[in-house]
Order: sequence, then C-alpha cells, then structure tokens
Amino acid sequence: MQVTGELCNYEGMDPTTVPPITTLPQQDQSFPPAAPMQPQPTQFPSPQPLPPPVPPMPQEGTQSVISGGSSKKGLGGFGIFVIVAIIILASVWGVVAYLYIGNKNKTAQETANNEAAVEVSPTAIPFNATEIQITNGDVARLSSVGETQTLVKKEDYPGSGLIGFAHVAVSPDNTKLCFESIPPASDPTLYISNVDGTNVETVVKNKHTCTWSPDNNFLFYINDTLGNKQIDIYAYSLTSKEERNLTEKTSTKTAIRQYTIGTVDGNTLNCSYDVVNASGKKISSSNCSIDLVSGEVTDAATVGTP
Repeated sequence: MQVTGELCNYEGMDPTTVPPITTLPQQDQSFPPAAPMQPQPTQFPSPQPLPPPVPPMPQEGTQSVISGGSSKKGLGGFGIFVIVAIIILASVWGVVAYLYIGNKNKTAQETANNEAAVEVSPTAIPFNATEIQITNGDVARLSSVGETQTLVKKEDYPGSGLIGFAHVAVSPDNTKLCFESIPPASDPTLYISNVDGTNVETVVKNKHTCTWSPDNNFLFYINDTLGNKQIDIYAYSLTSKEERNLTEKTSTKTAIRQYTIGTVDGNTLNCSYDVVNASGKKISSSNCSIDLVSGEVTDAATVGTP
C-alpha cells in the first residue's frame, strides 16, 4: 500500500497556526504469517479456605442486647429507680434474715446448754458413803433429799431368806460395795459389787462382817461359827482372789479364841477376842493387833476374866 500526499499552500493563513502538510513516504510493510495457536492445559485455581460467616446486620428497630446505651435509654429514670429500690430491699431483708437465723441458733444453743446443765445437775451432789444402807433387806441408797434408790434386791437372791441382806460396807475410794446375808439365811454368802449395785460377785460362803483395807485391795471378815468353836480373821485379795487365815494358829484346845475385827490403820488391823474353854465357857477377853505385812498377831493386856 502506497500513500501519496500533496503539499498544499494556504494563502492568507497564518503559518504559525496551520502546520504544513507533508506527504509520508510510501513504505512497504509486510507481516509474517501468524503462528497457529497451541492448546494450553486447563489449570484450576487451588482451593482457598471459606471466609467466616458474616453476621446478619441488625434490622432497624431491633435493640442490641450488648448495647448498654440503648438499655439505659430504654429503662429511663423510673426503671433505674425501681432497680435500685429492689437492691436496697433485698439487702435489708438479707440483713434481717441473717440476724434472725443467728439469734435463733444462739437461742437453740443456750437451750441445749441449759438442758445439759439440768441433766448433769444430779451428779453434782457429793457422794456420801453413809447413804448406802440396808433397807427392808435390800441394799439401797438414801439420798440427802429423801429419795431411796434400791441397788440390790433381796428377791434376786433367794438364799438370803426373808431377812435378806444384813450388812453393807463401802470401799474407801467409794467405787465398790461389800454386802452379805447371814444366818438365819439358808445360804449365808458374802458379795462384792460396783457402788451402784452392778457386777455382783460372790466372794465366799459362811463368812460375814466384811471390812475394807485402806488401799481397796483387801477384804477382812470372820467365819460365823459360834459356841466352843474358833472364830478367825481372814484376808481376801481382790487381785489374786485368794483367802488367807490370819489367826488360825493362836488358839489351843483349852483356850479357844473368838475374834472380832476392829479398824484398819495402814498395815495394822486392830482386833479383839474372847477366850473360851472346851465347854464354850468364856475365860477372858483381850485386844490385839495384826501386822498385815508379816502376819504377826500381838496381844494387848488382858481386859478381864470371868
């Protein structure tokens, strides 16, 4: 393709405003043939993570739950006043309930303490050994206020007979009792028990006049033989449950001693005795003492002779 231009002169025109027209030289432009299109492999984009869900936009007229300004504006002055009044009333009732419950618990505790004091008040009375006595054949306690409490019933021991028990002695530490039934009981027996009459035990038969040692570990008593028979003093150990005759070697065939138990001072048992002959006639009387450690019997001056 060739282009021909002609130079035109415009007369009367300002050459500064109208540029001259030049004729472009003719050029041969040849284009190479286009290359055929090659098929390209199909490429798929790599998977991308899904975007987070977009929360729905609040609708017009819907009040936001989170918005504090809207709530306050919705409540108004009266609503705030109601809330404050409710809080004050709840606080007042809470204090009243606390004080009421505390006062109720205190009253209940004081009542319990008073009841406990009433229950233990009877035990506050000091124990007196002289309160333990034989009453109508029973072992009983006669309190200082005139009340009688039966500790051991004679009906529970048929061998004591109609008379029942005839003697009772309290241990020095006020924890034990020694009581006995004597002739005419069909089964004369000596017993021990707790001071309240519980845990009754048989000590020995045909013995009586039980006396406690100062250390509460021994009982002293005599046999009940009368007439021209020897009456001896025995010691019974509550620990070993053994019996020992303290005076069996002090009598002779013509001078038979019949002992009576006196007081016990430490390791010395004070005693007295009558001397009778073979026919049972009384010859003399005397006081004596027994050393509980050595077992020696010491005679005092003779009281007199018949």
